[in-house]
Amino acid sequence: MKPHAFVAMPFGVKKDSQGTEIDFNRVYEELIKPALEEAGLEVFRADEEERAGDIRTDMFQELLIADLVVADLTIVTIDNPNVWYELGVRHALRARGVVLISGGRVPTAFDLYTDRKLRYSIKNNGPDPTTLSQDQVRLTDMVKATMQSWHGRKVSPVYNLLSNLQEPDWKSLRIGDVREFWERHEVWEQRISLARKAGQIGDVLVLADEAPIAAFRAEAWLTAGEALRKAERFTFGLEQLERGFAIEPHNQEVNRRTGHVTWIDSRTL
Repeated sequence: MKPHAFVAMPFGVKKDSQGTEIDFNRVYEELIKPALEEAGLEVFRADEEERAGDIRTDMFQELLIADLVVADLTIVTIDNPNVWYELGVRHALRARGVVLISGGRVPTAFDLYTDRKLRYSIKNNGPDPTTLSQDQVRLTDMVKATMQSWHGRKVSPVYNLLSNLQEPDWKSLRIGDVREFWERHEVWEQRISLARKAGQIGDVLVLADEAPIAAFRAEAWLTAGEALRKAERFTFGLEQLERGFAIEPHNQEVNRRTGHVTWIDSRTL
């Protein structure tokens, strides 16, 4: 299963700060979605949810669980507070996994002034066709770099400044009536459990790559690492635990098991 990206941006046609109309649906379909899919992500925007209900429920769940949030901060005549609000919620919930983009003039909001932003070109109410391919490549590269540096610098100013603040337990925060995601996870979790009990470590590793979000991939690698430790395949087990640690560096259980396997492995050398 591919990593999951949520796009926070204006919908429909809006005017930028110069009075020029921008069709943000075109920006999404022609620039953002293709670039993210090229980077290997599954892409979702809040208005794509077809079932009835409060759109905020799906939005909050996405801002919590998504591997990556792309926020389009293009300056419009009537500023779009929703995108800024969603970005703030993401910064409060997660320390990493944010990419900022902007069409035309780059916003200079103080709190994000030093954050790296990708600027794309606008022409004839949508992405500039003369630079579209280049903008797609730049966005794809930025997304890949962000995903690959998951355990690096915290991009959220909240977690960056409050160094002892810990991210919430993702599994315990089941928001509103968003059942489809968790039902999907529970089926996946049952398959992991059956494979582990049957000693099918290879199947556990395959299922790790099918996990719906990064947190659950880390959980699967932890499960595989523990199974490999019991099978006395310490080096391979340590590799799986370290993959989980790269995603959840503050997970105490991962720290404990990684240290335990490292100690055992060192004695076998």
